[in-house]
Amino acid sequence: MRLVYVSVAVRPLDADEVEAIARASERNNAVRGLTGLLLFGGSRFYGVLEGPRRRVFGRMEAIITDPRHRALRIISEEEIAAQRFANWSFGRIPDTGDSSDSVASLESFILGLAGRL
Repeated sequence: MRLVYVSVAVRPLDADEVEAIARASERNNAVRGLTGLLLFGGSRFYGVLEGPRRRVFGRMEAIITDPRHRALRIISEEEIAAQRFANWSFGRIPDTGDSSDSVASLESFILGLAGRL
């Protein structure tokens, strides 16, 4: 299955903090056989998790309770025939800054992944 979500950081995060989150996500998801994508920009996290339903939901429980973000919203949840990010244990795009154009691009990308555009 593929699950797409968005959340808001509870405070500003510097590049080192975002990189640490990305590394931990990569490690945690690889152990569970999950793939996906993590984007951060404009104080928002955009995430995609792919894998077996039970493992995806188990991982989401940890993500939902992470105190570094709030207002987590699941954008889509769907059964898939194949993982779109099957070659990655977990991928990410570095913070693109707070410009409204960058944030709008991230929003469009994640909504496109979720089939909402």
